[in-house]
Amino acid sequence: MSDSPASVELIDYAQLEPFVEIGFEEFRDILDSMVEEAPVLLQTLITAIETGDETTGRSKAHSLRGMLLNFGCNAMAVLLSGVERAPVFPGGDPAEIVSVLQTLWQRTRAELLDWAAAQGGSA
Repeated sequence: MSDSPASVELIDYAQLEPFVEIGFEEFRDILDSMVEEAPVLLQTLITAIETGDETTGRSKAHSLRGMLLNFGCNAMAVLLSGVERAPVFPGGDPAEIVSVLQTLWQRTRAELLDWAAAQGGSA
């Protein structure tokens, strides 16, 4: 993996503009669904990392990465790509990876919701 989560933008806001142009209310519904679903996938991934379940871990990393890329969540996508494609799962110290995943998700979620609120939608 050539990039690290710290080397890319947390969120690519330009990627969100087409959603808003379609209609903010529809976008907000989709965003809210993602914000509810992502933690479920993330927890399944974390459990897989903690238990060494490579098959589930790689699958959930892939699914979560795809979901988050739709919302321009670049830093999370880079981290998840590293987990998914690591030669040896999960690609480093499991406790450190879990900590970074949790922290990065909280930052990403907060920024997305702040951005959405600034566009005229309440959280």
